[in-house]
Amino acid sequence: MRAAWKSIVITAILAALASGAATWASATWVMRERQPPSLHSVVHEKLDLSPEQDRRLDVVEA
Repeated sequence: MRAAWKSIVITAILAALASGAATWASATWVMRERQPPSLHSVVHEKLDLSPEQDRRLDVVEA
């Protein structure tokens, strides 16, 4: 009977550790995915710049 309780306690501890690790990993992933885009990515990916604006931006960034 004593061995049964020991295995139950070990299983409960391992389950708690696994759930804690999974919660930490998912929270880390969600926070990384929810970061706002940088100004550089907005300028280069979101804005519809004319060729002249692109050229002037290249001069500023150089």
